[in-house]
Amino acid sequence: MTDGVAADFLPILAAAESPIGSLVVSIHDVTPITQPTIEKILADLRTAGVRVTSLLVVPDYHHRGKSVDDANFASWLRELEADGHEIVIHGYFHDRPRRESEGMREKFLTRVYTQDEAEFFDLKYDEVFARITRARNEFREARLSPIGFIAPAWLLSTEGERAARDADMQYTTRIATVIDLLTGERERSRALVYST
Repeated sequence: MTDGVAADFLPILAAAESPIGSLVVSIHDVTPITQPTIEKILADLRTAGVRVTSLLVVPDYHHRGKSVDDANFASWLRELEADGHEIVIHGYFHDRPRRESEGMREKFLTRVYTQDEAEFFDLKYDEVFARITRARNEFREARLSPIGFIAPAWLLSTEGERAARDADMQYTTRIATVIDLLTGERERSRALVYST
């Protein structure tokens, strides 16, 4: 996002009111690699009056190493969390290997729509639980307090939802729904996406 784009974009977001009139600004794919860009986005958002965001942090982006092992990055996240920003677990690797047996639907969702990043699209319960638990523990060891899990491209099965709940996550989201994993309640929402 370039200078000024966030400010120009925010009126569009403000027009997309949810039924209860609230707005959550979430920034996806927060990693040590994207930190400089995220810092600019946060500055633009502050200028536009957005003081807190939901930061979707990828624990080990494309197998490049644990994000929280970068001391400067982990410290930056702790500062942001102390300032009111929320740290959210966003996948684990944020990628998905291609499979020979994929049909057209799977190919579209995993290759075209997500560019091979639909990590949780078809993972079974045990693997979802293991990845979320691993991420949660790594974040807690870095003195971060994640309570939410959002799968890349919001692609998470019902089985995956159950695993997120069992891994002590309090909520997850789909592209059109916020799901309270403690009560099972689902709140309709609108997602407007800006992506490069």
